[in-house]
Amino acid sequence: PFFAPPPPTPSDLSKVGEKGGAWTAQTHLKNYGFNVDWGLMEVLESSCREIENSRIPPGSSENGWARYKNNDPFNPLIDMWVAPKKNFVNCKVLEIGCGVGVYADALKKEQAKRNRIVIGIEPNPMGGTFERGKAGPKQLAVDMLAGGDTKSVTDLAKRISNDELKGEKFDLIYSIEVFEHMPPDRHDDAVRFLKAMSRKGTKLIFGAGSPGQVGVGHIGLRRQKEWIDIMAKHDFVANVTETADAVHRMQEYNHRVNTVVYYYRGD
Repeated sequence: PFFAPPPPTPSDLSKVGEKGGAWTAQTHLKNYGFNVDWGLMEVLESSCREIENSRIPPGSSENGWARYKNNDPFNPLIDMWVAPKKNFVNCKVLEIGCGVGVYADALKKEQAKRNRIVIGIEPNPMGGTFERGKAGPKQLAVDMLAGGDTKSVTDLAKRISNDELKGEKFDLIYSIEVFEHMPPDRHDDAVRFLKAMSRKGTKLIFGAGSPGQVGVGHIGLRRQKEWIDIMAKHDFVANVTETADAVHRMQEYNHRVNTVVYYYRGD
């Protein structure tokens, strides 16, 4: 049910994304490389594990994700872990602007994580790690704003929910340094898409470029306070404590100054 836009011609590759359009895998790698923030990786994986641990019934003999010996709360992934029983490791994760899939792949890779549903959205097909079938994450090559109006955005969200999650919603959504590539007059619709993908309590980790931030295709820069206000209008509430903890772990400067952790308080 999802249709990707036609790939750009070779002569257009240098301009892809400069006006808020789609990015190819080559464009991502040319401009930013793999662009891995190991601290962000820890925040995402730890968020999944917290969600999965919360599903273990009180009094159960199952202890959830357990460390062998590492007790450093700010570096939780540097040592070996014991996974819970497989039926609990089933976090449903959505990444908006997944690029070549570095973070999405890490959340799905390894046998213990095979029952997680990890989906990335990026307008152009990325290939690579998204071609590993059930062993890897899945990409939906869609432009969530392509329809041009609010109804098309919410209709797409409903279609994804029905086709990919059997009508359920995502537990964790994240989008890091992506929304600045969208026109400002569509930011509300983009957040409506996040809302339509969320259930009560969904965790959203979100950061977008702020005014003056240098980059390619930055057509929708906003101050962090503006984003917090837009999110609040759509029932995403900023969590100051978790934001402070998350950005403390992150290594990239823009991630540290732009990212906020939210929870959806709607239905």
